[in-house]
Amino acid sequence: MARDGFFRISCSLAFMFMLINSILCSAQDDKRKVYIVYMGSVPTETSGIYSPTAHHLSLLQDIFGDESSASTSIVRSYKRSFNGFAARLTEQEAQKLANLTAVDDSGHGTHTASTAAGSPVEGASFFGLANGTARGAVPSSRIAVYKVCDSTGGCDGYGILAAFDDAIADGVDIITVSLGGDTPSPIDQDPISIGSFHAMKKGILVTHSAGNSGPMPQTVTSVAPWVLTVAANSIDRKFITKLVLGDGTVLTGIAVNSFPSSPTNSALVFGEQVSSSCDEASARTCTEGCLDRQKVTGKIVICEGSKGAPEAATYNASGIILMTMRPDVASPFPLPAVALDDSSFEKLVSYHSSTRNPQGRILKGETVPDPASPVTASFSSRGPSVMTPDIMKPFKLALNRTVTNVGPPTSTYKAKAVSASNVNITVVPEVISFKSISEKKSFMVIISGSGLKSGTQLSEEVLWSDGVHSVRSPIIVYN
Repeated sequence: MARDGFFRISCSLAFMFMLINSILCSAQDDKRKVYIVYMGSVPTETSGIYSPTAHHLSLLQDIFGDESSASTSIVRSYKRSFNGFAARLTEQEAQKLANLTAVDDSGHGTHTASTAAGSPVEGASFFGLANGTARGAVPSSRIAVYKVCDSTGGCDGYGILAAFDDAIADGVDIITVSLGGDTPSPIDQDPISIGSFHAMKKGILVTHSAGNSGPMPQTVTSVAPWVLTVAANSIDRKFITKLVLGDGTVLTGIAVNSFPSSPTNSALVFGEQVSSSCDEASARTCTEGCLDRQKVTGKIVICEGSKGAPEAATYNASGIILMTMRPDVASPFPLPAVALDDSSFEKLVSYHSSTRNPQGRILKGETVPDPASPVTASFSSRGPSVMTPDIMKPFKLALNRTVTNVGPPTSTYKAKAVSASNVNITVVPEVISFKSISEKKSFMVIISGSGLKSGTQLSEEVLWSDGVHSVRSPIIVYN
């Protein structure tokens, strides 16, 4: 178990694949072939405690069930310049070995792992958008990955409990669970509640996403009182994209649109104008299979919903205009795109209906500061829980703030949080040091708590002091 736990830590983010060697085994076992298992680079930061050969044998022992068979099956252990091994396996054994690896089929696990512990990457951007330094919350931490979901997004309860079982035994410090259902389950029947209870008994903190069914109340699916339920909040910028109509009107929507601004106008057509095989309702929303390739090519398609982008891109549309019910959520698309709120969409419809030859062009997206940030994202599930209405969930929010030194060039400030007894405010880092005037430093304020009645409003603050000067950061907590 200890060796398996180390494997998850050191190699979980490496990819694994197998190559069938053309050399067949002896006639005594003609069902076995030599498979090459490639595991990326040899871990350098753990060279003193990590043995590639021992790791390879432990993986094979998991397949065969005994050390003797594992030792007999291995052909070669690659450990000097890269990490991997070759072994004689049946097709079933090879598949079982492949299933042991925590390969991310959808990207969601990699995304959440990088949010937690991603190393700083300077000059990161999405094709030029939002350029800056990307990093996770605690880059110095190490990640142990336990795969519980398949490539379709299905996450079985037995797999979830197996991951808790392994993680607790491996001695991790924190378990973060970024998955859940659409509706809450009774605590005594919920694998996450059960697994996290045993983690809590061992002193392991479990954080669990509130869910993505907001903004309606009572949609939170993380219900166990021993779990730290985390909401999603907005960031300090918005991703906007502008649509220029033929009459010069500019409509601003949202999208992570990295495509260059179109130098010329294109015809604007609604979904039902470029459909030949669907009913009007399906065509207006650009349901899959409704768009006609010959009618779409070179035009900007208008869809009364959020569908249609992949098909429009396949049919060489010059762009797509969508409706959005969540103006705080911007997404990337496979072609120039913009999502408009109700007000802007109505202006587009008015222009289209009053113009003989409606045209427009989509400009490249950009980022602008969001002064309202941070606020809870519209999609983030809300409490109270229908299972445990007396427990306030979710109640945790992390706020990133930046301060500028306007005092002495060399100064050090220490933070002190002032809050009510049922509200906990943590500042990271607690001490900030400046070396020059106008130098900027960032810090994070983490707010959590419980027991606030509906309608409660509290005034809290973070006080920074260098012993002479004091700076207050006010915080309003409202339930």
